[in-house]
Amino acid sequence: MKIVLALLAHESENGTMQNRYFPLSIGLVSEFIKANVKSPVEISLFKKPSKLVSYLENNDPDIVMFGNYMWIEKLNCYFSKQIKKKNNKTLIAFGGPNLSIDAFKNENFLRENNHIDFLIEGDGEIVAKNIVEAFIENNKDIEKTKLSNIPNTISIEKKNNKVITGGKEDFRIGVGDIKLENIPSPYTSGAMDIFFEDGSIPLLESNRGCPYSCSFCQQGTAYFSRVRYYDDKRVKDELVYIAKKIKKEKIKMNIVEFTDPNFGMYKNDILIFNHIREVQDEYTYPKEVWCSSGKSQPDRIMETAKILKKGSIMIRATVQSMNEETLKNVARKNLPVNIFKNMATEGIETYSDVMLALPSETKETHIEGILHLIDNGIDEFSMLQTILLKGTEMEQDEYIKKYGIKTKHRVIPECDGIYNLNENEKRITETEKIIYETNTLPFQDYLDCRKFNLLTMIFHNTRLLRPIYKYLDSKNIIRSEILRKIYKHLNENKNPLNNLLLSFEDATKGELSEKDLFFSNDLDLDEIASNKMFKFLTLGLLNYKEQIIDLIKSSSLEYFENNKSDHSIVMDIIEKSFLNDYNENQESHIIDLNDNLKKIFNNKEIEIKLTKFQKEQIDFLRKQYNKRSDMESKMAYHLRPLNMIKNIDYEISSEHLLTKKISENLAKNLD
Repeated sequence: MKIVLALLAHESENGTMQNRYFPLSIGLVSEFIKANVKSPVEISLFKKPSKLVSYLENNDPDIVMFGNYMWIEKLNCYFSKQIKKKNNKTLIAFGGPNLSIDAFKNENFLRENNHIDFLIEGDGEIVAKNIVEAFIENNKDIEKTKLSNIPNTISIEKKNNKVITGGKEDFRIGVGDIKLENIPSPYTSGAMDIFFEDGSIPLLESNRGCPYSCSFCQQGTAYFSRVRYYDDKRVKDELVYIAKKIKKEKIKMNIVEFTDPNFGMYKNDILIFNHIREVQDEYTYPKEVWCSSGKSQPDRIMETAKILKKGSIMIRATVQSMNEETLKNVARKNLPVNIFKNMATEGIETYSDVMLALPSETKETHIEGILHLIDNGIDEFSMLQTILLKGTEMEQDEYIKKYGIKTKHRVIPECDGIYNLNENEKRITETEKIIYETNTLPFQDYLDCRKFNLLTMIFHNTRLLRPIYKYLDSKNIIRSEILRKIYKHLNENKNPLNNLLLSFEDATKGELSEKDLFFSNDLDLDEIASNKMFKFLTLGLLNYKEQIIDLIKSSSLEYFENNKSDHSIVMDIIEKSFLNDYNENQESHIIDLNDNLKKIFNNKEIEIKLTKFQKEQIDFLRKQYNKRSDMESKMAYHLRPLNMIKNIDYEISSEHLLTKKISENLAKNLD
């Protein structure tokens, strides 16, 4: 029995992947099938479409199962259709979160894509195993397998065109007799070995489930409400396995990401964080831990974050909105905002998702919410537009009508490619349904919020204003004052930077479509498929450097109470932190501080330079993309906003101080 499990990612012609994450979910399904199906099976895992094409050219698998997410649904449909066309005896199944909670919509999806045999609902491990066993028992007859009435599946009988659902059973791993530990680790088994490559990001899972019921989230339904935990030692074994492999094979990997929706919130997480620190101390991996932090237990989240090496974790505070009415309407609960300020004083970086166009949100509440979070220590924002996702309460017609929700289609950034299977070459471009208007947010207000989000990205997310913030903190002036002044100035005065904002507004309008979007193979989609926020962030920093510096300078002077020396040094720090185009050999700087700034920055001098990560990413970009426009579209996507300016190190290394002291002594001796 040949089985293919695919969690694909879009791939460019030169092999660049849309995402760098390990396909953890299919690894878990694969290990569960191998551990529980008695008949011999040969399972192959795929992420790269090109590798799946090569495999299918030489193999006819018996079963192909696709992990179905919004950003790869069209790609999955293309592959499944071509597989079925080549061999109609191959059973095709789709599992994953991109499944509607409306049974009629799922039936329509199957009828429109009759090359798909089964849709899998909920946790995939047990259902996938049951499909494999039923297929074996029915001598690889797809129609007989459908008639087996496999629980938690949806299929359509070809003969009578009748829907078969198989009934509902609670197959959540960790709820019944089967524990999470009954799924062998795809890392320690070696199943994930094929996905180790420079820059890739392992995904780990320490628990499943979310006790919250957010209406926009696919884990907001009652099905996911019970939280189940892996044994902490398993997680440590996986971390050690990854760290050893990286070290042995000299792979350039720095990051690990946990998929838990509320990482750091539970008692068990203290054990997990201790294990991460032990691995960090022994293997210097992971250097960065990415996660989505919990929505309660702030003291525990703070406690766990402090266990790790300083600077290795950014607490992702997914607040989505600061408007109380909005939070009520989306059934959302946030951490108390004071926890972020506490984290800032402890040197813990914080990151927040803020969603635009949620129910009851207005232009004023959206902007004020961001400014309030800045004052409470949030270091970075992910400026998300609300997407109408399958499997959420928000997708229901009644909900849409209640809040006056209007949607349009938009190309998902980087999710586009040209693929060729069975000599059928086709461009596949994924789209999403963006909420662009509600009964409290007219479209123009939506556009104004997007422009404010871009300003926040340029001035705040990059940490460009951090030297100013430190000065404002010393004077007990709230941080958002400077961004308010910049925003007000641009609204009331002519400034070249407004040209960037107007171009961004036009691009934001232009990316929305009433109908779904499909494109021919010969069309250059770089402009259409780019991440507009990241692209215009890059354009702003590279093409409007002088205007940005002048705007910061004029907006901040009054806070320095005419102390020109302090202001001049701080502006020098900001000016020297800008990247010089796409050159990885950027000049480093050491800036001496005066007595007043020494107290504020708690140091004698400031070092400004590219980090090793920045150099590697810029070098990668220069090798991957020949056109300047490609670089502009991809630069912020690969570097992330944090690395779009040079690193400003407020803590000069002891090695540097020693070298400087030796140099000073040598100079004195020469004199």
